[in-house]
Amino acid sequence: MTRQPSTATEVNVPDWNIDAFSERLRQALNGKTPYSLERETGIAQSLIRKYLSGKSVPGTDKLVALSAAANVSVTWLATGEREANADTVSHQELGREVDLSSLEEVTMKVLQLLDERRPDLSPKACARIVRLVYEFYLRQGEPMDEASLNNVIELAAFR
Repeated sequence: MTRQPSTATEVNVPDWNIDAFSERLRQALNGKTPYSLERETGIAQSLIRKYLSGKSVPGTDKLVALSAAANVSVTWLATGEREANADTVSHQELGREVDLSSLEEVTMKVLQLLDERRPDLSPKACARIVRLVYEFYLRQGEPMDEASLNNVIELAAFR
């Protein structure tokens, strides 16, 4: 079967604006150097520089790697649509404001359990666990029970 080409308007894809892409990439990298990005993604520094200068556009595989390294959504990096941070959760989605007292309580409880059970976890993994447990609290309106918390800790250790 022969692949039939389609135009961007037939599939509702906006036209590519290379200058806007270059600016979004620069913004998303937040000061990362082409060297550090090469080490993180495997994409050659020379190619990263071409993306940043607007002389080239990435293929899908490189776009996915760049968005992961920059912690932004592929959609935002490619088109500028939606929020830049793929992990952003708005207060409206959670249904309430940040409760700093509860955040402190959750953080203390999680860090204490991590220190007892998983002192080998990276700071990034620990931060993810705190975030997950706090988001659970905000969504459910009550703290996570200890058995569930232990499960989250063990699952996060494999990530």
